[in-house]
Amino acid sequence: MLALLSKPRTKYRIRNAQGRTIEKDTVTSLMIVPYRDLAYQILNWIESIVKNFGGASPPELSSIAQVLVRDGQMHLGEGLETLRNEPPHILIGTPKALLDVYREDPNAFLRRSLSTVFVDEVDYLIETVRDLGPEQSSKRRALERRIRKHPGPSRELLDIIYEDRIRRNAELLENEYEHDDEAGGASKRETIGGPQLVLASATLPGHLSSYVFGQSGWFARHDYVRITKSKEDSSSASKTMGLGGTGVEHSVILIGPNSATNIPGAESSTQATELPAVLSEEEQALDEDVLSKEEKRGFAGKLSPYNPDVMEAIATAFALDVPSVALLVLPTSANVKRAVYDFRELGVNARPLDLAQQRGLLTGAQEARSNPMMLVSTFSAIRGLDLPDLTHVFILGVLEREIVPRATDAYVHIAGRVGRSGRGGKVVSFIETTEADGAAYDTDAAPEEKAAARQGDLWRLQRVLKRLSLSPRAFPHFDDVEYEEEV
Repeated sequence: MLALLSKPRTKYRIRNAQGRTIEKDTVTSLMIVPYRDLAYQILNWIESIVKNFGGASPPELSSIAQVLVRDGQMHLGEGLETLRNEPPHILIGTPKALLDVYREDPNAFLRRSLSTVFVDEVDYLIETVRDLGPEQSSKRRALERRIRKHPGPSRELLDIIYEDRIRRNAELLENEYEHDDEAGGASKRETIGGPQLVLASATLPGHLSSYVFGQSGWFARHDYVRITKSKEDSSSASKTMGLGGTGVEHSVILIGPNSATNIPGAESSTQATELPAVLSEEEQALDEDVLSKEEKRGFAGKLSPYNPDVMEAIATAFALDVPSVALLVLPTSANVKRAVYDFRELGVNARPLDLAQQRGLLTGAQEARSNPMMLVSTFSAIRGLDLPDLTHVFILGVLEREIVPRATDAYVHIAGRVGRSGRGGKVVSFIETTEADGAAYDTDAAPEEKAAARQGDLWRLQRVLKRLSLSPRAFPHFDDVEYEEEV
């Protein structure tokens, strides 16, 4: 962000009604992010920087940065009008909102005047087909045809911005253009027009890397830089310090009928548990406006999709171990508000994550320290978030039915919400167990029993932790915990 703010402001020239040529500001940098909460987090960072470095009279935030997200139709109304009247230095938006605005008014942000395009969480925004193996080649071809027909808003937007570069790269490839110096010197490079492109992600699968640096045409051939972690950062000694920071612990809670226990073999925790303060009944009072009356009535009359034993276990972990803020991450298709309703019925101060309304969480929420809160969101909406008061991440169901490499990438992004900037934290996975789970490691089990167990959530999570060189730690309060039947 500091680098983008330091870029010289781009301008374009037009003739006014009197025929005189005048210069006008235009958007210098475009930031593409996957969802609205991350957009507002970035805007909050910019606001802090502007206030601290803007002198006695800092400039208006709207002249520095603006956000375009699909919030109803606001991005095509007030958002587009503000963008036309006062183009910001940096425009932050979600792909669908930016594409909507471009289709409505191609001159709203002039793609030929952009200096930089920054794409965050690129492995989530750009869909590609993972290698499925020779036995599933027909499925792969079908997926590739679908993606070509419906490339998604991020691909479509980048194809529009870099159409000149894509065409020139195609010409070079078609003509088998060679840059090798016959004298054996450094190879020559051709600079192809278009703004600088920066892609960022914590994970970059091989199939996506091949597409981005080869097939997409967004980069001039041989004219890009990859920045990755050093060999020292990848050493086994580094890995033992914990994913995301030096003080992050990873735990696995197994949920059976009326029971919740640590995974067998979990090592002792090295963290001293900071117990939450005992709150008065008045402090524990739950906000009534988190869910509407209509939503509450609708949920009250329907059976919950969530296992009550799992919800009870998460509520217990929250009540006994979270001093400030916890984040529960659910699958992308999960009903967040239903989960919030269930937790509030258990007396938990739960609420959906919405940083547009919860700006205090981005700087440290005093409210959360006096009355701990559980934020509930989905996997697709939490990547990249940095909440200073967050101490716990709870995971439920996100890794289900995923192949291990994809589940590993998902776990990396979820666990990375804690341990940021040297802070510690805990990552706790809640797994519903079945009788078949133990067969995967039972030498006396039949082959078909072992095969079935190795499709289960527990086996998959254990493989993920092993790939990341992480050893589960025992989560406090869950040693031999049994719940009464009536609870």
